[in-house]
Amino acid sequence: MPTSALYRRVWRWHFYAGLVCLPFLLLLSVTGALYLFKDPIESVVYARLRSVQPGTTPSLDAEALVAHALQATPGGQPVRFIAPERAGRSAEVGIHTADGTVAVYLDPSTGRVLGSLADDSRLMEVVKGLHSLTLAGPVANYWIEIVAGWAIVLVVTGVFLWWPRGGGGAYRIRGGPAERTWWRDLHAVTGVTAAAAILFLAVTGMPWSAFWGQQFGRLTSEWGLSAPQYVWGKPQSAKPLAASLGEVPWALAQVPVPSSDPHAHHGAAAAAPPAPATKPPQERAFGLNEALRTFERLGMPPGTPVALPAGPTGVYSALRLDDEVQAERV
Repeated sequence: MPTSALYRRVWRWHFYAGLVCLPFLLLLSVTGALYLFKDPIESVVYARLRSVQPGTTPSLDAEALVAHALQATPGGQPVRFIAPERAGRSAEVGIHTADGTVAVYLDPSTGRVLGSLADDSRLMEVVKGLHSLTLAGPVANYWIEIVAGWAIVLVVTGVFLWWPRGGGGAYRIRGGPAERTWWRDLHAVTGVTAAAAILFLAVTGMPWSAFWGQQFGRLTSEWGLSAPQYVWGKPQSAKPLAASLGEVPWALAQVPVPSSDPHAHHGAAAAAPPAPATKPPQERAFGLNEALRTFERLGMPPGTPVALPAGPTGVYSALRLDDEVQAERV
């Protein structure tokens, strides 16, 4: 065993990094593995809300379903609509209330309300909150970011301690379980084998973290490395896309949402002709039904979550998250 001062110092840092990281790495691995199966788990847990008997009559249109959801949640503001992805599925309308956003589930054939569920109380939202420790507050969320940094220290110091010295090979386990050497070699070989995966997970998790990730996302957005300005081709608001759609591809999380045409709300109002008392039918405001037809023409499948406009300059935003990252679209 080398006894140099550097070796002893690195060994201490490795020991401290293990004490800091291991409980949280266990939490991250369990909650992350559960979140991978978000849709299958929620389909079972919330079967009474998400499943309906296939109707024999045509489904109501989206605007009618939103109206039914508002009747069940008076005083709320619709912020989200998810059409049934297939027959036998319910429609979901997100309603923002004074207590937070509530998902209202409806039978698409009749508009009957099947029940509601607060977004914050969803099983997988709780799992995600445990994964990032946001359930325990912002300080705990920053602590997970610190743990990711210590995980990098854990890997680097572990590889340094394992690295063969004197020309001998070190990727082997000597002795038997009754000997201390066997356990040390088992730890070293297992750690070196997992080192690349741990390092990869720690580094790729940092862009989602509270402080480092937010700053990194802001810079990549400002530098045009995430989504260039010409992608939208429209004026942009100050609201990031993640605030509208929640779970979005990382590269778009800090990108400002485009705004609707502002010319109707700015300019020389005094010179404009007076508005007619009633709008002709062809001048009806662009609504949710038309937005869904547009998204369908653009190749967005049924069941794609749609965020509704917030205010007169808001936009309809559709998000498709797919198992194949190449198929993700906003």
